[in-house]
Amino acid sequence: SALRVILDGVVVNLLNPKLSIFFVSFLPQFIAPTDPRPLIAMLELSGVFMAVTFLIFALYGVLAAAMRDHVVSRPGIVAWMRRVFAATFGARMVGQFNRVSNAARQLGETIRNIDTQRLATISAGIALASKG
Repeated sequence: SALRVILDGVVVNLLNPKLSIFFVSFLPQFIAPTDPRPLIAMLELSGVFMAVTFLIFALYGVLAAAMRDHVVSRPGIVAWMRRVFAATFGARMVGQFNRVSNAARQLGETIRNIDTQRLATISAGIALASKG
């Protein structure tokens, strides 16, 4: 349900230490050293930050819902988006294949170089042993 999604989001954000670290490290610079109640000032600044963030995310949600309705109601746009996503996925897979094949080629060259060095070392050892 929508309420469950909202509750999960609130719990995840409350348990996320990044926001607390941000508040503790960023907000004190806006509090005067002579402020008699710095904790209250921090809470006020945190509240303003959270209210503005909520308004921005609510606006994002409203705009996303409107765009969704606009896009889903037009089959041509949906088909175009599917083609773009498929082409992007294909291009990413080609790029990933190229990276993997280049890495495999470099690994093969490294192994061949090591084998060549070992053979040279063995040959030198045999040559020294036959002289002795």
